[in-house]
Amino acid sequence: MGGLFYPDEPGALGAFVFFTVVLGGLGGIATGRAFANSWKPLLTLPFALLALAAAVRFLSYALASEDLLSLQYYVVSLLFVALGAAYGFRAKRTEQMCRQYPWLFGKAGPVSWSHRG
Repeated sequence: MGGLFYPDEPGALGAFVFFTVVLGGLGGIATGRAFANSWKPLLTLPFALLALAAAVRFLSYALASEDLLSLQYYVVSLLFVALGAAYGFRAKRTEQMCRQYPWLFGKAGPVSWSHRG
């Protein structure tokens, strides 16, 4: 997998896991939850995710000496940030719908709700 998701260099796997998967994923979850908490539509989220993925790439560049302007690794960072954000958004929106409208909706899973009836 070295080369596709992270540079094929010593120590790059650890930097990829820490910066992209952990920090990028958790940042994405927090961003998704924040957007859902403010009842913003899902279509406004990608603009924030572009900036968050750039911040993840900057951390990888500044602290792990990876390439800053690599489109391939930016897209990989964006993918992990977007996956985290989608999960955070749906989890928070499920919580909101079931709490705001308990007579209409019940929790069907961590990221989905169903109609009561």
